[in-house]
Amino acid sequence: MITRDVSLVVIGSGPAGLAAAIKAKESGIDEVVILERSEELGGLLHQCVHNGFGLLCFKEDLTGPEFACRLIEKVNELGIEYNLETMVIELNARRNIKAVNPQKGVMNLNAGAVVLAMGCRERTYHQVGVMGTRPAGVLTAGTAQRYINVEGYLPGKEVVILGSGDIGMIMARRLTLEGAKVLAVVEKLPYVGGLKRNEVQCIHDFDIPLYLQHTVTKIHGNARIEGVTMVEVDGKGDANKATERLIGCDTLLLSVGLIPENELSLQAGVKLDLLTNGPFVSERMETTIPGIFACGNVVTVYDLVDYVMWSGEIAGKSAATLVKGKKTQARKPKRGKESISIKAGNNVRFVSPQSIDKEIEDDVDIYIRVTEPMRNVEISAGDGNEDIYKKIYRAVTPGEMVVVRIPAKQLKTHNELVIKCEKLAWLGININFERCTGCRYCEAICSFGHFDEVNPVKSCIRIYNDLQSNVYFPIIAGPYTDAKCTSQRFVVIQGIEYDACALCPICCPIRPFFMEPGTENSLKCDMCGMDPMCVQFCSSGALTLATEKEE
Repeated sequence: MITRDVSLVVIGSGPAGLAAAIKAKESGIDEVVILERSEELGGLLHQCVHNGFGLLCFKEDLTGPEFACRLIEKVNELGIEYNLETMVIELNARRNIKAVNPQKGVMNLNAGAVVLAMGCRERTYHQVGVMGTRPAGVLTAGTAQRYINVEGYLPGKEVVILGSGDIGMIMARRLTLEGAKVLAVVEKLPYVGGLKRNEVQCIHDFDIPLYLQHTVTKIHGNARIEGVTMVEVDGKGDANKATERLIGCDTLLLSVGLIPENELSLQAGVKLDLLTNGPFVSERMETTIPGIFACGNVVTVYDLVDYVMWSGEIAGKSAATLVKGKKTQARKPKRGKESISIKAGNNVRFVSPQSIDKEIEDDVDIYIRVTEPMRNVEISAGDGNEDIYKKIYRAVTPGEMVVVRIPAKQLKTHNELVIKCEKLAWLGININFERCTGCRYCEAICSFGHFDEVNPVKSCIRIYNDLQSNVYFPIIAGPYTDAKCTSQRFVVIQGIEYDACALCPICCPIRPFFMEPGTENSLKCDMCGMDPMCVQFCSSGALTLATEKEE
C-alpha cells in the first residue's frame, strides 16, 4: 500500500484532464498526478479518427489522435506524473483518494486539490427500454467506433442506428466508408440531436435515410439480431402502430445520449444539477465541495472538444491558485451575497457554470442549450430589470451549444442572472434619415462582406442623395413589404419633392434598383445572419437593428 500527500490529483486523462494537469503545472504546481483507468492517456480521442478537432483552440483541423498527441506531448514535456490502469474507488470531501493499480497495488493519496475529469458514458438499451430479445449485434455507437477504428473489426453489414447524436451520425458515415449499408438513422425527435455540420456531412452527403419522429419499438432475432420494428411517433412520443415497419438488419447501434460519470462526485458529497447531470460549478469550475473542481463532460456534455479543453484549463489554473494559497475559492451555497446565481430562463434547458464570483476580473463564458430549435431569436442575460447581454441568432438548436460571454465589469451589481432565449416576431433595420452623413461605409462593407470586393453597385444598401437639399437616404434591398405601388413618381417630404422610385423599398419590376451586375439576379438583404454589417459599421447611428419579441 502506498500513502502520500499530493498537491493536485486529476482523475481522468481525456482532453479536459490533460488540459487541467498542464495548466496547473504551468501555473507553478510541481506535484501534479493524473490517475487514468485506461491503458493510455487521451480518453476516447484515439478512436475518433475523423477530423474537426482543434479548430478553435489550435486553429487547425485535426483528427482525434492528433489532438490527443498535442496534449500528451505537453504532459511528457512538463514531466507530469501519470498512472495508467488505475481505478479510483473512493473519494471523500477531505480530498482523500483510494485507487488501485496492478503494479502499485492500493494507493492512498491525500490531495491539496482534486480535479474531476471522468468524462461521460453512453446510454445503453437498459435506459432506452426497447422491447424484444437481446441478441448479438446490439451495441452502442461508441463501442462500434472502437471496434472499427482501434480493433479493426466491422461490427455488421446492414445497420440501423437509433438516435442522431454526433457519434451516431459520424458512425453512419464511417460504416458507409467501410462498405456497410446504413439502412436508417432513426430519431424520435423532429430534429437531429447533434451538430448541424454532422447532419450535413455524415447523413445528407452520403444519402443515408434519416427518419425524424420515428423510433425502434422492438428487436427481432435470437442468437443474432435479424431486424427491428420502426414506427412513427407523434409530438408526445406516442407510437402510431399503423405506421409500423420491419427493417431487416444484422446490427443496431444506439446513439441515444451521454451521461456524465459522477459516481465519485456523489461519493464526495458534490451537489449535482439535475438538468446537466453534472456538478454545480462556479466560473472557476469549483464544485460545492471546497478544493474539488470539475471540468469537461463530467460537468455537462459539451459539443466541441475545444470547450472541453478550455474548461480543463480553467479548472487546472483555479486548483493551482487554491493550492498555492493565493485565494480561497470555496463558495458554499449559503454565500449568496458573494456570488451571482445563473439560472435558465425561457426556452433555455440549462446553464453552466451556475454561479459567478462578484469579484471576478475576467469575462465569463456561460454555456447553454436551448429547449427546442428556433429561428430569429434573441438570447439575453439580465436580472429582470436590466439586460447586460443581448445577441440575435438566426437559428439555434438543442444539439449545438450557445456561448454567452458576460463582461466582468457588468457583473458587480447583480445577485442573479437569468439567461433567456426569446423568439423575435419581426426583425429589420431602422433608418434615421436625419443622422445619415453619406459616408457610404455601409455600401462598402455590404459589398465586401458578400462579394469580397468594395463595389457599391453590388451592395444591398444604397445611399440616395438629393443634391439640392444635401439630404442622404439609405435604401435597403428588401425584405419587401406587401404594399402596392400607386405609380406616383414623386413624393413630397418637408416641402421638398423626391423621386419616389428611389425611396421606395419595394422591389419594382419597372425600375429595378438593386440588380447584381452582369446578371438578372435581384439583390435582397439577408440581414447578414441576423447581425447586419451595415448596422455594425454605421458610426452616425443612422442604421439600428429593430426587433420585437413574441408575447
